[in-house]
Amino acid sequence: MGSLSSGTGNTAPSTAASQEYCIPGDTATCSPPVARWDFNEGIGSSAYDTSGNGNHGGLGAGSSAPTWDKGKVGKGLRFDGSNDYITLHSTALSVATGEFSFSLWFKPLEAQSNYLLRLGDAPSNNDFFLKIIYPDWVRFGMLNGSTWKDADATTELANSGWYFISGTFSTSTGQKLYINGNLEGTNSNTTRGTTPYATHFYLASYDGTNTFANGLIDQVRIYNYARTPA
Repeated sequence: MGSLSSGTGNTAPSTAASQEYCIPGDTATCSPPVARWDFNEGIGSSAYDTSGNGNHGGLGAGSSAPTWDKGKVGKGLRFDGSNDYITLHSTALSVATGEFSFSLWFKPLEAQSNYLLRLGDAPSNNDFFLKIIYPDWVRFGMLNGSTWKDADATTELANSGWYFISGTFSTSTGQKLYINGNLEGTNSNTTRGTTPYATHFYLASYDGTNTFANGLIDQVRIYNYARTPA
């Protein structure tokens, strides 16, 4: 999602940092993400948010910590599918109150039914998530109170190689799920709960106690608007 452009006609200002998220010739919004984890630390127990918004992640303690490894771009994190996960050091992540997008690189290491990313507002159960449905189908789901809305991929992931997985939610076009830039699943749902801040965020797990992903994850991005496909 996104590449260099001149910035002309785009919402983002014409700076190198902003242009990184713009598509050449596209006038759609291309502002920087509200959270960006590159996982290039290669050491330590923190995954730093390079968006400038301070949404730094903490690796699970002890045996629950993923291991630093070679990623899709530079370093990445390997999750063992047993108890590894990441959560936020703080308890709030701005995801606006309407449209949003997210993306990450994932390299699965086995057939599984586990969460890759989950973010939401615990008291209201207003969640959105990305997970693998056994054996290797990708689902982008949203929970608004007690109502589930899912966009499911039609292509099964192979347990080798990297996949670029992204999802968007628009109040006009609904939910869309992409794998390697190809539209894989949709849902006509155009409503979501009011979740200005997330009180829980987990990467590679549902809540830090179960459904742990087995594979490598890199280059995680979250945006507070619906991005155009790229």
